Amino acid sequence: MTILEEIETLKAKLASSSDEKLHADLLLSILQNCVVINSKQIPEFAEHLLALSEKLAEPTYKAWALLYLSIFKRFEPDLDASQKFSEQSLTCFQELYNKKGISAVYNNMSRIFISKHNFAEAKKYAEIALEIGIETNNKEGMAWAHESLGLIHEFSDNYPNAERSYLKALELNTGSAFAYGMASNYSNLGNLYKLAGDYLRAVTNHLEALKILEQFGNKFGVASCHNNIGIIYSKQKNFKESLKHHEIALKIRTEVNDRHGMAGSYSNIANVYADMKDYPHSLEHYLKALSINEEINNVNWMAVNHHGIGTIYGEQGYNAKAKEHLNIALVLWQKVENKLGTANVYEILGRVSCSEGHFEEALAYAKHAMQIAEETGSKELKINSNFSLSGIYQLMGKHKEALDYFRKYHFLKEEMVGETVQKQVTELNFRHNLERKEKDLEIEQLRNVELKREKDRSESLLLNILPSEVAEELKEKGNADAKLFNDVTVFFSDFKSFTTISEKLTPQELVNELHECFSAFDEIMEKYSIEKIKTVGDAYLAVSGLPAANPNHAEDVVRAAVEIQRFMKERKKQNANREGLYDIRVGINSGSVVAGIVGVKKFAYDIWGDTVNTAARMEQNGEAGKVNISQATYDLVKDKFQAEYRGEIEAKNKGKLKMYFVECSSN
Repeated sequence: MTILEEIETLKAKLASSSDEKLHADLLLSILQNCVVINSKQIPEFAEHLLALSEKLAEPTYKAWALLYLSIFKRFEPDLDASQKFSEQSLTCFQELYNKKGISAVYNNMSRIFISKHNFAEAKKYAEIALEIGIETNNKEGMAWAHESLGLIHEFSDNYPNAERSYLKALELNTGSAFAYGMASNYSNLGNLYKLAGDYLRAVTNHLEALKILEQFGNKFGVASCHNNIGIIYSKQKNFKESLKHHEIALKIRTEVNDRHGMAGSYSNIANVYADMKDYPHSLEHYLKALSINEEINNVNWMAVNHHGIGTIYGEQGYNAKAKEHLNIALVLWQKVENKLGTANVYEILGRVSCSEGHFEEALAYAKHAMQIAEETGSKELKINSNFSLSGIYQLMGKHKEALDYFRKYHFLKEEMVGETVQKQVTELNFRHNLERKEKDLEIEQLRNVELKREKDRSESLLLNILPSEVAEELKEKGNADAKLFNDVTVFFSDFKSFTTISEKLTPQELVNELHECFSAFDEIMEKYSIEKIKTVGDAYLAVSGLPAANPNHAEDVVRAAVEIQRFMKERKKQNANREGLYDIRVGINSGSVVAGIVGVKKFAYDIWGDTVNTAARMEQNGEAGKVNISQATYDLVKDKFQAEYRGEIEAKNKGKLKMYFVECSSN
């Protein structure tokens, strides 16, 4: 018997009986089933039970009715009303010393605060609920609490602990009378694995949830599962399968007249078509979603839909229509105080104004977005805003401002790469744990292929930041010790008159040129097993002799420097119209350095010491197209290269230093 059939049977018994106590018991059973399928009839039955509670002078019924009203309001969501009903229910249960009811309320309060993103309060209530559940051996209550803790860990990006909590909840629910809880556990595991990028396991768990929900006849849950599976396929760029599952979800939601769900399905389908660049179909579904959201007055989703419609019109060059919908979205986002939504609209409006040549208007929009980025601390928004402002100022001919904002953009972008590496390491470790647990499953071979690809991608990203030996130490120990290296050679270069050059190029042209040059430098450094340390704007820092010792460190760095200068001269010939762009100075020094990882929230491998400072002075006192080396380096390579002694030259904060130009034609 499905839940809907069970509810109809209970309603028939209710209609055929005149016993008010039996009525109350039947209403309580009906509400228990209604909560499972998120029925819109919950308020009706709860109000009926509240009236009977007063008539029968039975406060237990009142306590449960208030709790079910709270759960319904949480689903709507009306979180303040939900919290109010929960607090009233808790008072009733405490007066009755009903620990099962108290545990249920604390579990519900935990979910309310999760929805409010107040995870400290949510954790407190979940732990109290778990403690009471253990004390009373209430498996349902314990499972609910473990699932809440899983959600809290998931929102905190602690995937291993989230997985443990969800699996514990699943274990408690398996074989119990609360089998429906298993569907919720499987769904949450599916969402967790989706976030971790393990799409195979994500779909597998959602399909397990789907089987249970279909057995219960829970159409709302079935539609939600198809929706989640559709999103996963969309992330994999499998748009055909994504649309199939979203269409199934839409059909079910239409059958049960779930207007909120229908609007969500139309929006998801619109997003898939937008990713496919099928703008007419995307627009069609956005408009259907908007119509329903206006009907049910769902302001948040009205803003989302206008935002999407405006973006689609902008992509097609229909600027007037784009602005119309984006401005409506702007008003709606401001109404619900959604700052990120507001900033994103400002950013798109700026792009539209720029395409029309209205640069002052575009500048105003971009500055509004930047202001919100500063207020919210959103790094991604700061990156986008700095890039937009740089481009706008470039188009306005204000090259100094363009360069300033481009430098900020470049710095934040590199910072985000470091943070991405750290997150990739966490996800990589999480996937490794999953791999060990799934050796007996039929899908193991397929999963291993997926994991290897993701592992290679993560480790490749990590090795872009750290030397291989340091990366291994970091993965094994969780940290890497700073070390002194006595015999190394440091390479330092930068572009001559970079500020002047940058004023002649657009930000994108500038990035492209730096990318081409630094990519070539990277290949040359790799050829000689030299460690690239970092780039800072137009400067490039590398070192040989660490973390692995190299007896030929000085010779290898000089050979690499000579090869780089040859590459730049050749590129200069090929791009004669860009005078001055390919003139670089190179400085080299040998000695000892300290090397290690800096930063807590992101990883960065760096080197320090007087040897590094002297290499920088060699570069500053060099000449474009030449390789300037110190006395220490000269003593190590004088038998390998021809070098011109330049005498003792005054260097900032270093006094007079002996310097040599290496002949770039030397072998």
